[in-house]
Amino acid sequence: MKRTRKRFGTFLVERGVVTPAQVEEALVRQEQMRPSKSIVALRLGMLTISQAKAVTARMQLLRCEFEAAVLAMRLVSLPDLSRITEERAKYDPRLGVVLVMMGAVEADALYMLLQRFEQERKARDRSWSRFKAVRVDDLPASA
Repeated sequence: MKRTRKRFGTFLVERGVVTPAQVEEALVRQEQMRPSKSIVALRLGMLTISQAKAVTARMQLLRCEFEAAVLAMRLVSLPDLSRITEERAKYDPRLGVVLVMMGAVEADALYMLLQRFEQERKARDRSWSRFKAVRVDDLPASA
């Protein structure tokens, strides 16, 4: 049985605070606010400005993703690419912050909702930790 965590956007929609469309819009804006992978690679010193320009040109010419371009050009290794992706994720503005910027939620209300979300998450985590998996061998044999 796989355990999944409830996302904050789902939490807000279930309470009628925002609509699913507002969450989708916030997620799109969140993605747009992130720096490009080329910029992150520049900041990490993995690409020079001229290399970043060449990668962008190749991406446009071949209509390919950053990963395909830098690997084909042999500018970064797979571990470097993973690091770029991890570092880029750190720049994500939180969903709640984007919703406040959009005017979908007031900052004070967001603070209270975050507290409630964390309380519910901790309660779910506690109840999950008490769950004991049943092995097939432990089940009684059927007649």
